[in-house]
Amino acid sequence: MNRAGDAMRKLRAKAAPKLSDTIRKNLRDLGFKQSEFEAKLTSLDEPSASGLDSVELLFSANPGEP
Repeated sequence: MNRAGDAMRKLRAKAAPKLSDTIRKNLRDLGFKQSEFEAKLTSLDEPSASGLDSVELLFSANPGEP
């Protein structure tokens, strides 16, 4: 389980910045010129069915708004 979880963590860590950049670019193309998007990974204290991390997709349509 730990080997599989570590492998998934590495894949997610590699994919998260690419996903964030691609989505930000597409949002700007759609007119969201000042929007922000981030795929945030957080290590879990205990393994879950989805791995050793939680993944949050964070979006802000306007500057300064979470």
